[in-house]
Amino acid sequence: MAKFDVIDGKGIIPEGTTEIPDDAFRDCTDLTSIEIPSSVTKIGGHAFWFCKNLTSIEIPNSVEEIGDWAFCCSGLTCINIPNSVKELKHGVFQSCVGLKSVNIPNSVKKIGIDAFGCCTGLTSVTLPNSVNEISWKAFSGCSNLKSIEIPDSVKEIGAGVFKRCTNLTSIEIPNSVTEIRESTFTRCSSLKSIIIPKSVTSIREYAFTYSSLKEIHIHNKNLSEMSISHYALEILDKSQCTIFVPKGAEEEFKKHPAFEGFKVVGE
Repeated sequence: MAKFDVIDGKGIIPEGTTEIPDDAFRDCTDLTSIEIPSSVTKIGGHAFWFCKNLTSIEIPNSVEEIGDWAFCCSGLTCINIPNSVKELKHGVFQSCVGLKSVNIPNSVKKIGIDAFGCCTGLTSVTLPNSVNEISWKAFSGCSNLKSIEIPDSVKEIGAGVFKRCTNLTSIEIPNSVTEIRESTFTRCSSLKSIIIPKSVTSIREYAFTYSSLKEIHIHNKNLSEMSISHYALEILDKSQCTIFVPKGAEEEFKKHPAFEGFKVVGE
C-alpha cells in the first residue's frame, strides 16, 4: 500500500505524518472521507484538488499551513479552518461550488488571491478582526454571496475582490480602507447603495462598472485630496444613480469627469 492511498473511499494517512505533500490526493474522485492525524502541520498545494466527492474534512489544530489550491474544485460543503492557520492562500477553496459555510478563525491575517473565487454556494461570510488584507479576486464570482462583514482591521481590498458577486445587496467599507481598486464591484448587479468613507482617497478604474447602484455616498469632502479615475463609474445608468457628497462640495464634484452627467446632491 502506498503511503497515501484510498481504500473503499477513505483516504489513508499514516500516524506520524507531518506533511501532506503537493498533489497527494489530486483528482481522487473516489475519495469520500479522510482523517488527518494531529501530527500533520502542512497540507501541500493541490493536495485535494478536484476531489469531487469529498464533502467534508476536519483539519486539526496542528496544521499551520494550507497550500495554494489545496481544496480547489473539491466537493466541500462546509469547512472549519483551525486557529493555527494565518493565511488562506492562492485559490485554496476556489470553485468549491457546494461550499455553503466557512468558519475563518481570528488567526487569519490574509485572504489570498482567488481564495474563494467562484464559490457559488456561499451566501454570507464574516471575517474576523485579525484580517488585514483581502487579496485580488478573493471572492470574485461568488454569485450567491448576499452579505459580507469586513472588519476595521482590513487595510487593503484588492482589485476585483467582489467582481460578479451578482447577489451582493449590502456591504460596508471600513474606515481603515484608503483605496477602492480596479473592478472591485464590477457587475454587482444587486448592489443598490454604497457608502465610501472619509478614509478612501483613491477610486480606481472600473470600480463600479456594470453595477446597478442607485446611491453612492462619498464622505470625503476634499476632492482635491482624492484620486478618482474618470472610468470609475463607467457604464452606470446616470439617470438612475445619485451621487451624495458633503454639503458645500457639490459644485466641485459636479466638475469632475467621473461624475459628469450624474445628479450630485449635498447631504
